[in-house]
Amino acid sequence: KVQITYKGEKRPGFVFIEDIKFSYMRSKASRIEFSNHQIYRQNKTMSLGVSFNYLLQDGYRIESSGYSLETTEFTSISAAFNFSHEWPWKDHFNLRASVAFKNANWSSEIKQTGATLPANFINEVEDNIGYLAIGGLLKWYPTSSQTFWLGPGLEYMWDRGGRERKISGNLDTDKGLDDASYINFSISTGIDVHLTDNFFLLPEFKASTSLDQTPSIYGLEAGLAIGYVY
Repeated sequence: KVQITYKGEKRPGFVFIEDIKFSYMRSKASRIEFSNHQIYRQNKTMSLGVSFNYLLQDGYRIESSGYSLETTEFTSISAAFNFSHEWPWKDHFNLRASVAFKNANWSSEIKQTGATLPANFINEVEDNIGYLAIGGLLKWYPTSSQTFWLGPGLEYMWDRGGRERKISGNLDTDKGLDDASYINFSISTGIDVHLTDNFFLLPEFKASTSLDQTPSIYGLEAGLAIGYVY
C-alpha cells in the first residue's frame, strides 16, 4: 500500500512491486516488510538447459545402391543442450536468443521396393544427423505480474555434417546425401519459477513444424533450464 498524489490530492493506493522498480520510497512504516523477490521478465537473463525432443516425418523414397526403397514414417527421440540470453522488450514482452546442440536419430522401416532384395535384407533405415540450432523467441506475458508466458519462435537447424545413414544395418556409402538443414517454426509456453536470489527454474514446452522440408518435420519438445537474472 502506498500514498500517491493525484490532481493535487494525497490518496492511498496499491501498486505491484515490479511497477515501482525504477522509483524510490520517501518513507515507509516500520511494520511493513518488502520482499527482495526478483521479477524475471524485467531483467536480462542467461540460462543453461536441457530438453528432450520427439520428431516425426512422413516416409519418402530413398534411392541407394541400385535400390528404390519406400519407407514408413520416420521418428526420432533425443536430448539436447542449450544456452540462451533474454532481454525485456516492451510491456508484457521479452525477446530471447538461443543456441543449442541437437541430434535427430531417425529410424524407419522399408515398406515397398522397386527391386528384389537379398534374402538377408533387414527392413531398417537409420539416419543420424547432428544440428546446431540458432533461434529466436518472442515471449508474451498476459499481465505484468504473471510468470506464465506464451510465444512464437523461429529456429535455423544447421546440419553440422557427419551425417550417417544406415540401410539394413549397412552404412549407406552413396555420395550426395542432401544437406539436412531446415527452418523451424514453433509455439512455446512455460513458467518462471523463482528459486533463490537471482536464480530461476524455467520449465518449457514447445510444438514445432519445419517450413522448408518435404515431407514436413513435426516436433514436440520439453525442456528445463536454470536462469540467472542480472
